[in-house]
Amino acid sequence: MDGVAERMAVSAMGDVVPEILRQPFAEPLAVASSPRSHMHHNRVYQRNRPPNRQLVEAAAHVVTAVRNCKAANELIQKWQSEWSGKGLPLNIEVMELDLLSLDSVVRFCEAWNVRSAPLHVLINNVGIFSIGEPQKFSKDRYEEHMQVNHLAPALLSILLLPSLIRGSPS
Repeated sequence: MDGVAERMAVSAMGDVVPEILRQPFAEPLAVASSPRSHMHHNRVYQRNRPPNRQLVEAAAHVVTAVRNCKAANELIQKWQSEWSGKGLPLNIEVMELDLLSLDSVVRFCEAWNVRSAPLHVLINNVGIFSIGEPQKFSKDRYEEHMQVNHLAPALLSILLLPSLIRGSPS
């Protein structure tokens, strides 16, 4: 996979995706929490592909965790048609995850951990930021920025730690 990684465009995440692909995994399994806007080619990704697309195009099995599964599946269908004939079919699946709900994080992790599969990569790639707007709170009663940017990703990482340990090469 080294050749593939070196030919890939570097995303907004810098050299993280190519570095992930240099690791000695037979089939890297990655979970990428991705807001719908990050999956689409918004201004951040006008020249570069989103990290989950880069990983899947390099033959990784990617689970993209999103709030809107229908929109994500529609986008994946588009990616599949664009990728058709360029290599192996894209190995990407969608699971529901809403970082504004800690219950959703727990449900996601429970559904994931039932698989008992190793997890090689976890990309916490969601964040919100709004300035000049009134403060908003989640149904968990935390300020939305704090929950989406810090608390939910920390909970996700902790609850997926057993799978990450199983996926560790050392």
